[in-house]
Amino acid sequence: MEVNGRFWVSLPLARHCRARFAWEAYRRAVLGDDRPAPPPRAGRSARYMVPDTRRLLRVLFGAGAIADPMFRVRRWRELLAYVGGFLDPRGRYYVAALRDPGPLCRDALSMARKALRLGG
Repeated sequence: MEVNGRFWVSLPLARHCRARFAWEAYRRAVLGDDRPAPPPRAGRSARYMVPDTRRLLRVLFGAGAIADPMFRVRRWRELLAYVGGFLDPRGRYYVAALRDPGPLCRDALSMARKALRLGG
């Protein structure tokens, strides 16, 4: 569960759940419509692939640099959970969509550029 008072940060997940926070705020504040909002679709999750991938790589290849003493390295479990997320029919993605692959490509390119700068 994500609790965030700044709804614009959560818009991708909200959009996948059909919770239209921005529209509801506008509808109530500007249009004066105080009817209840339609219920959102439950059971969705959203992944942000660039940070998820970065975290996986850190767990797989740089776990020694993780300072949390409670963290236990479970490489296979982490890898299976990451791959399994692609198979979960309830899962959606923050910036990845088949009909508009541009944002994911830009995020991946940005991540690759940063990795090359840090490594070189």
